[in-house]
Amino acid sequence: MQPLTGYPASSLQSNPSCHPTTNGRHRKMRVRLKGINSFTTRLADGTVKTYWYAWKGGPRIDAEPGTPEFVHLYGEAITAKVKKSAETFSSLIDYFKDQSEYTGLGDKTKRAYDLYLKLIDAKFGSMPVGALEDRRARGDFKAFRNMFVDTPRKADYLWTTIARVLSVAKDLARFL
Repeated sequence: MQPLTGYPASSLQSNPSCHPTTNGRHRKMRVRLKGINSFTTRLADGTVKTYWYAWKGGPRIDAEPGTPEFVHLYGEAITAKVKKSAETFSSLIDYFKDQSEYTGLGDKTKRAYDLYLKLIDAKFGSMPVGALEDRRARGDFKAFRNMFVDTPRKADYLWTTIARVLSVAKDLARFL
């Protein structure tokens, strides 16, 4: 039986040599990548260079935006990003940063807190929240503070920062 259109069935299949659009241009796909961060700087020779990052503070993407390589490197960075568990000390630090005790601070104070929170997160970030109820956890925090005995002010700030994070966490536990 013959097709109704009068064209052979094989001619309805796409021809790879033809352009996919009527204007002769190749189709481009627009992909919105969440969290992309850029940093523009003037180099020593006077040229302006823009660096692209997967997210603020994330890994640099060494490809031109809009290229498939850029999307590929972004995908690799996102999959390599470690998902934080909601049951760790690191999640308590994130919760603390969302609260008014932190957001109401001045910029200079926030930068100081960020320094100490980064040190605390590196040491205790993977600690399960349930371990905080064990009395030995306090000893771990004291031992960490004593690592900075040669700089007493830093040790005191670390101790105060841990206390503020735990205080906010205690308020969270009370409302749950």
